[in-house]
Amino acid sequence: MKKSLRKKEPRDRRNRERFVQSTAAPTTSGTHLGRSLLVLLTASVVFLRFVGLDLVPPGTYADEASIGYNAYSILQTGADEHGVPFPVFFQAFGEYKNPVFIYSLVPMIKIFDLSTWTIRLGSALFGLGSAIFLGLIVKETIGGIWAPMFCFILASLTPWLYGVSRVGFEVVSFPFFLTLALWSWLIATKSNSLLWFLLSWFAWGVSLFTYSTARLMVPVLVLALIGCYFRDLRSTRTRCLLGSLPFAACLLLLLYWSFQHPGSLTARLTEISIWKNRPEMLTAVGTFFSNYLNYLSPSFLFLRGDPNLRHHTGHGGELFLTTFPAFLVGLAYAWQQRHQALERFVLLGFLLFPLAASLTEDPSHALRTVNAMPFIVLLMVWGFKWLWELLHQRRTLLVVFAVVAALETAGFYYDYFFAYPDRTQIWFNSGLPQAVKIALSNRESGVYYSPLAFRNEDFEAVEPYIQPYIQFLFFGKLDPNIYHLKGLPGFNIFPYKNGMSLPTGSTLLLKDGEELFTASAKVFVVRNSDLPPSHSELIGEVRIPSRGVPDPPAYRIYRIF
Repeated sequence: MKKSLRKKEPRDRRNRERFVQSTAAPTTSGTHLGRSLLVLLTASVVFLRFVGLDLVPPGTYADEASIGYNAYSILQTGADEHGVPFPVFFQAFGEYKNPVFIYSLVPMIKIFDLSTWTIRLGSALFGLGSAIFLGLIVKETIGGIWAPMFCFILASLTPWLYGVSRVGFEVVSFPFFLTLALWSWLIATKSNSLLWFLLSWFAWGVSLFTYSTARLMVPVLVLALIGCYFRDLRSTRTRCLLGSLPFAACLLLLLYWSFQHPGSLTARLTEISIWKNRPEMLTAVGTFFSNYLNYLSPSFLFLRGDPNLRHHTGHGGELFLTTFPAFLVGLAYAWQQRHQALERFVLLGFLLFPLAASLTEDPSHALRTVNAMPFIVLLMVWGFKWLWELLHQRRTLLVVFAVVAALETAGFYYDYFFAYPDRTQIWFNSGLPQAVKIALSNRESGVYYSPLAFRNEDFEAVEPYIQPYIQFLFFGKLDPNIYHLKGLPGFNIFPYKNGMSLPTGSTLLLKDGEELFTASAKVFVVRNSDLPPSHSELIGEVRIPSRGVPDPPAYRIYRIF
């Protein structure tokens, strides 16, 4: 048995070398035109990543405001919104937000000021960095210029990564550090460099603090990585072990903080886990495997995606359908080359990606499974390379495929910029930022607000994750020092109920209705019960335009006289 394995390994290595050589970039005919097209495509995908960040999606979700204001508070006071100096995790809305994205925003807010655009710029840069490092991984494995640039463009345009890098959510830093860790790992194993091992292990360690699912997935992926590269590390084992000190330090910090704050990092999981209602073990196991298989299904990956419009546009799947053949071929290639460390690890990374998300009730959550992106993109790049080798002489077929892929891509981005904003008005509290700013800028004494003006897409008026206070802090850029001591009353901001007697000169923020959708997708407006006092005048209105709705809901700001 051992003898047969020794004979098989060189053949696998030769197959991989032939794969690399056969997919080398063209060096003669069409080079100038190809490079011009490459530059144009690269410029286009970069433009798409940054254009209209504060407009699409419309509005600003409460999590974005929370992340942005905590970074602003760190900048101004060295403490979070609760006055905790330089916290490891940030308490907000009954859970703890991860620190990497928040701290990365501090210098950006220093340069560009606190705004939705600044928060989303940070997210866009992380998404761009993930695509760049994926291209560099392909550069290390395939070489040339064409394959890395194709990988960069593919990763940049893929709906999954594009969507999460257009909103200010902490999860976007997870794939960035995964790709950085894998790229520097490939260089470290080739060069036997302690510095590259240190960088790789540092990136793996920081990944633990990027997103909640990373606390489970990163140790699992690290174990898979060591297992896949164990034989390859024989000559570099000492330097790899020394280089792992940053990861060990990060892991110890995580364990120490968890010990000091028991239950804090698992409180949210308790609310959403498959064990929430204490089912029988067999039922829980069945739910886990059902969720796991759903995440691997073409329905989630290529057809429908996450139904939450903050995580996905609702147009198609998380991946383009035209990439499905390349994905299948990439899987076949990785399986064929599974005796090679990288291919084996990428294959395992794909098979393991739903692990953490499958422990929760939601079977189609794009954020909890974003760690799939690096592995899926690499599989698709390998698949496209094999398909190119097989079909590059069949020009007509390639042209047809390119046209279909271009139409699908154009359709997605047209929908994203022209239809998606209409679908997500309530999902991102569209109009609320302007209304809050009007209320704050026109106050002579206090500001009062109705909790009904802060409803989310579930039509909930009081929901622990949609908190009015954070919107006032964020859009008003209110002083963190005052908030630490007195809370919102320190700024004379109070909730309002019908019939309250309000002081002269104060402002009142109301919303007159909410959009609801019938099963047939017809829109109608339900009017809110809040009414302004008789002794008030309308001083501002932010109407939320909606197609097909003659009298759409609006935020209204009144002055009390």
